[in-house]
Amino acid sequence: MERRPWDELPETELRAWLYAAGFTENPRDGLEYLRSSLDLSDIVHRLRAPTLAVLGGSQVGRDEGGDWLDAGMDYNLDRHLDEFPGDTIQLDIVPGGDHCCHNRGQLVRPQMADWLT
Repeated sequence: MERRPWDELPETELRAWLYAAGFTENPRDGLEYLRSSLDLSDIVHRLRAPTLAVLGGSQVGRDEGGDWLDAGMDYNLDRHLDEFPGDTIQLDIVPGGDHCCHNRGQLVRPQMADWLT
């Protein structure tokens, strides 16, 4: 995958991922777990359920070829979105939103709830 290697993440970000994954005692095992478990590229083509992807616009832009890029994870979104079968993925890029759209929660949370119902 083209994602930024876990080894290159800022230490605070890596520690947050390890904490969330439950690896506070042994970070080395946690890092191996993160490397092996957060890549869905081998199974994405089998997804059949509709999927909503909400991304913050402050980290997303277009490259010279017009493809969407996620600067936070350093990978080509269009290439990965094309791996989803048919029309199972809906992409929403929230202008001014940070990586997880925490700063636009008042906009994205109702949208997500409506999408789920």
